[in-house]
Amino acid sequence: MPEATNLAFFHARRGQRAALGAALAARVEPTRLEAGCLNYDLHRSVDDADAAVIATRRISCP
Repeated sequence: MPEATNLAFFHARRGQRAALGAALAARVEPTRLEAGCLNYDLHRSVDDADAAVIATRRISCP
């Protein structure tokens, strides 16, 4: 079955780093449990504490 890979890039507004981090982290486990989810990983930048990336790989649905 075909797979789809997506990258989503996020950058927190000034003073919103913790709120963005919490919102993104809260979606990790529920999304990993969804049908077709192969991986869903949250990455934080080592160069910019306000930046994050979500990498996801799913089985494509027809």
